[in-house]
Parts: sequence; C-alpha cells; structure tokens
Amino acid sequence: MSRNALFQRLNPQLDRSRSRVEQRLADQGIRYGSSAYGSALDDYNREANDLRLGVTAAGSAEQQQALCKTWRAGSSAIRVCCSS
Repeated sequence: MSRNALFQRLNPQLDRSRSRVEQRLADQGIRYGSSAYGSALDDYNREANDLRLGVTAAGSAEQQQALCKTWRAGSSAIRVCCSS
C-alpha cells in the first residue's frame, strides 16, 4: 500500500480522534485556551505525529524495497546499495 493510501486511511481516523478529545475536554468543563486543554492537545498531537512518522517510515521502506527489486532485476539505470 502506498504512503498516500496510508495517509488517506489515517487522516480521517486522526480527525475523529481529535474531535473525541475536544468533546471529552468540553464534557469535563475544560475550556479552550486553558493549560489543561493545551496539555491534552499536545498529547494528542504527539501521538498523531508518531503515527504519521510511522506511515512515512513504512512508505520509505516500501520504496526502498521496490528500488532494490528493480536493481536486482538488472536495471543499469538504478545504482542503489541493497543489502537484503
């Protein structure tokens, strides 16, 4: 699965997750702009960033594998060091 396809699947989930966090904070009476609100969103943003970095790493690994496969097939146009 391509990196773009992974992001297309991930982004709506992240949007729903953020909405749930914001609703939970509102239900608890935690107001926008307060330090508790900011702290909760910082936690959410770190988790979302970690997921996005995971998608990027997975996409990079997939691209590297495709290049190595092409290289092993004898393409002289690609000179990539593939150790696997």
